[in-house]
Amino acid sequence: MGLCAMAKGTKKKPLPTSKRPSKNDGPAAKQFTASQLWSLLDSAMDAIICVNADQEIMIFNRAAEDIFGYSQKDVQGKSLDLLIPDRFRVLHREHIRSFAKTGTTLRHMGSLGEIVGLRADGSEFPIEASISQSKSFGIGCFVVILRDVTERKEMEAKILDSEIRYRRIVELSTEGILVTDSEGIILFTNSRFPQMLGYLEAELLGKSIFDLFDKDGLRSAAYLREQQLAGKGAQIDFKFIRKDGSILWTISNVSPIFEGEGNYTGSLGMVTDITARKAAEDGLRESEARNRALYESAGRRLAQTSALRTIDTAIANSLDLRFTLEVVVRQAIEQLGVDAADILLYNSESKALTYFIGQGFNTSGIKKAYLPLGKGHAGR
Repeated sequence: MGLCAMAKGTKKKPLPTSKRPSKNDGPAAKQFTASQLWSLLDSAMDAIICVNADQEIMIFNRAAEDIFGYSQKDVQGKSLDLLIPDRFRVLHREHIRSFAKTGTTLRHMGSLGEIVGLRADGSEFPIEASISQSKSFGIGCFVVILRDVTERKEMEAKILDSEIRYRRIVELSTEGILVTDSEGIILFTNSRFPQMLGYLEAELLGKSIFDLFDKDGLRSAAYLREQQLAGKGAQIDFKFIRKDGSILWTISNVSPIFEGEGNYTGSLGMVTDITARKAAEDGLRESEARNRALYESAGRRLAQTSALRTIDTAIANSLDLRFTLEVVVRQAIEQLGVDAADILLYNSESKALTYFIGQGFNTSGIKKAYLPLGKGHAGR
């Protein structure tokens, strides 16, 4: 509050400026200094209130009228208690008395706690004020200049509430959240990110993010940095190395932070643990490979069984050796995956293997095949 109190021991006398000059006032009341004073007081955007030694209100400018809802006439000569909630009145009187003893000329009020004003309608509101000692017109005064900070307090409360909600969201997030500077030094993490890596939060703050990567991670980090400097965000599967040396697979969403004139100052990262999903994917791939191998093996066995059944049918249903062996050659080519095959029969008279039947050869020279037993692989 803008308060002006007469110093102790000073004989009370009326101030020539205790009321505003009007056109009905005499010449003495229309002194230049008085008019100038009231003009200055009423042009001030802050409330200014002066009281005498008995804390009776002497001056109450227009801003004070607007803030408290009283007119100068309503409060003239009345106790300052009118403008102070009952629970603060004793403390406020003592504050002014102690200030008078210090001899200092100016002090910001509020050092003893909250400052609250009381309006004419009984509502209370927060105040920001400073108190000063002055002597005007031969009278010692205390002058407090104040302003209503209701809107600012409400805005601060909203900002604080928003900040609390934001921090709660960040801390309760199942994702790891971190902020790094332009060199990759970790400036902030929520509690989840250190937990994911097996670190304490204090161990990560100030640490280089690159210390958490292996060679593959460093290559991915180089790609991310290129994207960041180009002003682009990125989402990639990213591999971190935990404190115990194990691998942490993540989906990392990284966005660049720019300040001022487009200066890159760091990155914001949101990290989701997908280690279990990666393990499941690896297990699925291994299972698919095993199943594929089993299927292919089963298919080969089935084909072989079918080939043997075809040969067995040919043997059972035909007495023609050539026909039967033609079936054998065809099945051999199919099962072995070769282009050609032939069958050599043993000639007891020449004691050699000679060509009997074949398929797939581009030359007729094979038909002249003659392999005496004991030479090469014949007979072995």
